[in-house]
Amino acid sequence: MCYSLAFLAHKAAIYEKRYAHLLQGKTPVSEQAWPVSYFLSGFSHPLLPLVTDKGIAFYRWGLIPTWTKDAAAAASLSKHTLNAVGETMFSKPSFRDAAKKQRGVLGISGFFEWREWAGQKYPYFVHAKNNDLLSLACLTSVWTDVTTGEETQSFCIVTTPANAMMSDIHNTRHRMPLIFSDKQEEESWINSKILPEKVNALAKPCPEDLLSAHTVSKQAGNARANRNAPDTILETQYPELPPLNNII
Repeated sequence: MCYSLAFLAHKAAIYEKRYAHLLQGKTPVSEQAWPVSYFLSGFSHPLLPLVTDKGIAFYRWGLIPTWTKDAAAAASLSKHTLNAVGETMFSKPSFRDAAKKQRGVLGISGFFEWREWAGQKYPYFVHAKNNDLLSLACLTSVWTDVTTGEETQSFCIVTTPANAMMSDIHNTRHRMPLIFSDKQEEESWINSKILPEKVNALAKPCPEDLLSAHTVSKQAGNARANRNAPDTILETQYPELPPLNNII
């Protein structure tokens, strides 16, 4: 799955340039409150900039379906909607409406996943081999609190079965985020007019040669540590850990 990531696009202008083909002259996002973090946990429900067919806007991680009854239900549900399984996104009640027409792209610097070996868990930082942003497939929702009238924009990250490299890393669940390998896939994903079968066709593991990965400090798994620091994504060697079988 995907619960932890790094967002290091230090300026809104960098983000806008990367996704200019999706924005098509839409209003740029403000530099104010622009997020920069070496480690973001989905369970803290951060606000992150997504690109949709309407432009760039900030969405809260943890999707709140439009039919959610009240704020208490929204808070509870959003803990379980950080990810949507791509194979069932059109059938699960929490995701099916968003899957049909409310899709977005989130550009990240990388994400964290844990490999189990000899009873221990070892964190990896996974990023684009060319150091570009990774484009993750997301579903979005706009929920209105009927008590206050306040709107909340929220999202989840879509996951797929792992490719060979990620299967070696995430060797207990064998899942990974849905990552697009070219701009045409990104354009198709946010197009609200394409049919569900074409959306499903996009929900596949990305090629292994798009990604690179290295082990990092086990502090990445320590919620009490200050993980928003450059050291979090630096390589840490573990002599006892055998190399990955699928290294591109």
